[in-house]
Amino acid sequence: MAAQDAAAPNDICPSSAAGRFYPASPALLERAVRGFLAGGLRAGGEDPIVALVVPHAGYAYSGAIAGRGYAGVDGASIERVVVLAPSHGVAFRGVAVAPFRAFRTPLGDLPVDMGACAELAQGGAGCSLGAEAFLGEHALEVHLPFLQTVCPAARLVPLLCGTVQPDEQDAIAARLAAVVPQPGTLWVVSSDFTHYGAEFGYVPFSEDALARVEQLDRGAIAAILRQDAAALHEYLAATGATICGADAIGILLSVLRRSGAPHAARLLEYSQSGRLEHDDTHSVGYAAIAFSRLTAGPADTAWQPSATAGAALLRLAREALGAAVLGRPFPSPAPGQLPADLTRLGAAFVSLRVDGTRRGCMGSLEAERPLYLDVINNALDAAFRDPRFAPLQAAELARLSLEVSVLSALRPIADPTHFEGGRQGLLLRRGQHWAVCLPQVASEPGGDRLTTLEHLCRKANLPPGAWRQGATFQVFEACVFSEGR
Repeated sequence: MAAQDAAAPNDICPSSAAGRFYPASPALLERAVRGFLAGGLRAGGEDPIVALVVPHAGYAYSGAIAGRGYAGVDGASIERVVVLAPSHGVAFRGVAVAPFRAFRTPLGDLPVDMGACAELAQGGAGCSLGAEAFLGEHALEVHLPFLQTVCPAARLVPLLCGTVQPDEQDAIAARLAAVVPQPGTLWVVSSDFTHYGAEFGYVPFSEDALARVEQLDRGAIAAILRQDAAALHEYLAATGATICGADAIGILLSVLRRSGAPHAARLLEYSQSGRLEHDDTHSVGYAAIAFSRLTAGPADTAWQPSATAGAALLRLAREALGAAVLGRPFPSPAPGQLPADLTRLGAAFVSLRVDGTRRGCMGSLEAERPLYLDVINNALDAAFRDPRFAPLQAAELARLSLEVSVLSALRPIADPTHFEGGRQGLLLRRGQHWAVCLPQVASEPGGDRLTTLEHLCRKANLPPGAWRQGATFQVFEACVFSEGR
């Protein structure tokens, strides 16, 4: 890409998405953005978010998903935001760096960190100045009103990805990591997920399209949550899933790896345009994924929470659910207000039942955040984001019972027929497919080993008997706490 093309370095990049992807009226735009941010259910006290993967469709489709991500950002600590977005209108190799001094939206002008941009472009490694690709590109612009609202004092480092091969992603990430200071920086990757439909040239199936699109996306998301760029590339090559920001995601994962600190990754929200429009012939997937730098100490794999800790976890989960259902704020306690048992890293599942019937179950397999936050977030996910159930209603609270299962560390097992149902849970993985069974589920009537293994195959969307070849297994124990209602 030429270093000088459609604009001079002091120009302001004009808005092209206003009135198309989001409201052109400043008042309506601000109201929309704040509404999306307010809808981002979250518990306080998490480690600070340092990076996001968020979508770039029109706000009617993906604004709520993007808001879910931005709602967790501590804007007061952000000095600059690096936005990596795919180029839809101009084809080129490498990464384009904006030469503008600001980007304009109906909310005003967002200043560019021109020093960082100039240094990036001068260093080569696949980065070069180029204005043309930014003019009319919505994938970057749709995030600017969120950034102007969440971190109004931040400067922008705007980047567009053309074609970037996997072996080039590391060189670009190394350049970014060398130029952009890690403290005070928020990294944002703008990406939609699978584009399904004839107009996208991607119709690999015709039945159960929306469920299968989600399955495709969940496979890619699993690789992202493991922060495994190579696995993501291999998965996309094998499936052909059309994720427009895949190269930018690969660069981000490499940047995080170079930071020298471990990061926790979590899926905050997932949706599809096809589900919103009830259209199974055309759909685009949207996800909000957050990356946080871990500040808590390492998990203690031998530790088991006490009965007192279990009761406290159940109370926190119920209080969070009650506040969410009734639309009230939930002041999540600060770590210093809680027993040490609850603030160490932990992984848990939260199961909900109404009148004894399962009403939702969501959880974590690995300890990546303080246990009390893991339980609160998984309780909210079980109540409002388990795709098998409608959101929990206020009328159900009095008939609701909760169960919290705190998991031990996962460990491999060679022969799955040797796992101890009732004492151990089992995780099955085969390729991009996986499913988990908690110990108490494996001990339910009919829960012999073979029945459990076939059940896991069904949950993982695998054919019967698929566990017999090419699958790997891990077992774990769980401390189970129940309200007993």
